[in-house]
Amino acid sequence: MRSKSLIILLSAALVFLFTTMAFPWMINKDEYQTLVTPQSNFEMVLEGNQTTQLDYGFYQGTNAFVLFGQHGNRTQSFDGTNTTISWTGPPGPPVETIPKSDTVRRHFGIGGIGQNPPKIKAEYWTPADSSDSGLVPAPTVMSILPLFTSPVGTASAIIGNYSDDQWSIVKAGYRIIPVEALNIDILNRNFMPPDTFISITITDSVLVPNDVDTFTLTSVDVRDDAVVFFIEAKFSGPDTTNTYKETTREWFGLRQWTAPTPFLSSYGIAFLVLILLATAWFVLSRRKVRTTGSAA
Repeated sequence: MRSKSLIILLSAALVFLFTTMAFPWMINKDEYQTLVTPQSNFEMVLEGNQTTQLDYGFYQGTNAFVLFGQHGNRTQSFDGTNTTISWTGPPGPPVETIPKSDTVRRHFGIGGIGQNPPKIKAEYWTPADSSDSGLVPAPTVMSILPLFTSPVGTASAIIGNYSDDQWSIVKAGYRIIPVEALNIDILNRNFMPPDTFISITITDSVLVPNDVDTFTLTSVDVRDDAVVFFIEAKFSGPDTTNTYKETTREWFGLRQWTAPTPFLSSYGIAFLVLILLATAWFVLSRRKVRTTGSAA
């Protein structure tokens, strides 16, 4: 009986550990590839050093360069100021490319650690690169939840333009879902179509560089709720001369995140798991010895 209870307790502990390791922010985006030349990479530039705290982007659904069952590449590099994420296809040759299409939207997804996604500085296709020809609109969404107050309250959400280009918000909305349901695989037009979001009233839909729009969400329970935002944006003003004329669609999934204690680093968690497993083995071994002795 004790051994069964121990196994249940250990299972619960492991579930808790790996649940708390789930990524608290996720982005999945839809882009057209409107350039005549086939493109071999898609890039996203994030503010700061994000090289050690990212996940996703290797399989279909978060990497448009791969087909079902394939394993693509998602790499990142830090230049001392910003982190550039690059999505590519399976190892070549041949090098996987995405041809021009004005009707097919392509998925690229990423997730990471921290209360909010880092500021998105740019997004572009390669080899067109970050010149005007390869750029696409790059919205950022952040949310300030009532972390150290009553669990149920008002959350402030921010839509920001931290790129060098002006763009306008075509559509914006949000959904509140159970926190355990937040998964990057549902952040797309199939599981969360744009028309299923609660519309957000934007005071000024035109965002110049370093401009932000702020709005509030009520009755957000940080213990049980995650928030998904949908933003559709298009170049405007002087940047309508950019080659990309279509809209960008982005799904941002956010949940409350509490920074782990220093012990609960990846090494600390691994050490704790080993202790739990060793304890289980010791208890079960003693039980087996006692059972064998009784039978003798």
